[in-house]
Amino acid sequence: MHPDFLGRGLATSLMRRQIHRIQLAREIPFLHVKADNARAIKVYTELGFVKRKEILIYFVEKR
Repeated sequence: MHPDFLGRGLATSLMRRQIHRIQLAREIPFLHVKADNARAIKVYTELGFVKRKEILIYFVEKR
């Protein structure tokens, strides 16, 4: 993320819009986030999301 755009509430605004769209479709919004992504976790927590389960994700790359 470019530093000129951090802390302006853009992610929160986008997330609120997407949450609303998901709920209008009578679906339940959920997220996956890396445990070391503190900035995203802060935004998601402020939006009312709670940690439900911790999972391991493996990234496989071709050598």
